[in-house]
Amino acid sequence: MVANQWVGDYYLMGDGAMATNRWIGEYYVGNDGLWNSAGPGYSSAARFLNIQWAGQPNSYYCGPTSGYMVLRHLGAFGAADGTPLTINNVARFMGATPAGVFLETRDFERGINRWLGWDAYYTIPHPSYETVRDAVLRSFDTGYPVVVHTWEGNGRYYNGHRSSMGHLMVVDGYDPETDAVYLVDPWAGVSGASAQKFWYGGLREFTNTFINPYRGIYTH
Repeated sequence: MVANQWVGDYYLMGDGAMATNRWIGEYYVGNDGLWNSAGPGYSSAARFLNIQWAGQPNSYYCGPTSGYMVLRHLGAFGAADGTPLTINNVARFMGATPAGVFLETRDFERGINRWLGWDAYYTIPHPSYETVRDAVLRSFDTGYPVVVHTWEGNGRYYNGHRSSMGHLMVVDGYDPETDAVYLVDPWAGVSGASAQKFWYGGLREFTNTFINPYRGIYTH
């Protein structure tokens, strides 16, 4: 019996039954079982920050570009020392290299706090789902977006990615009724990534698959 896999545009569950009206990873299947590329939208409980998308200019500036989107959202168009807001300048503050920015050395945290001139952000390595969810919900009250630091590989990817890599994105929205999370992807338009913003069907699954135990989050 075929189970736990896609068959064309349909997904068969563990008992072989066709999935309906649910998220399967980053994909949504409707009442007829067909994959719906647009997803189901969101419920009235969903909240949004309305982050303006920016695209990373190279393969390793996802951290600086995510930081740039956060700083622009906060209205921090100049650093504490007067440096104008550009992706390259944010990268310099973070000490980004062709290897990217690192969770272990808190490059994102250090760079964005240096820009703002105070300790606005901190790093949470290997967070639980509950920790991530609480941080995301808090962001809608504070206005400070959460940035997720993920790892993709071993056949598990999102938003059209097909490379094993660490990657940073900004959380723009969340639906506490369905647990769906809305993410802003600076990699969009590069190497197969499909959307500037996309829904992932479950924050719990996203956390347990892509954030914990490999990476972490940056939050206010």
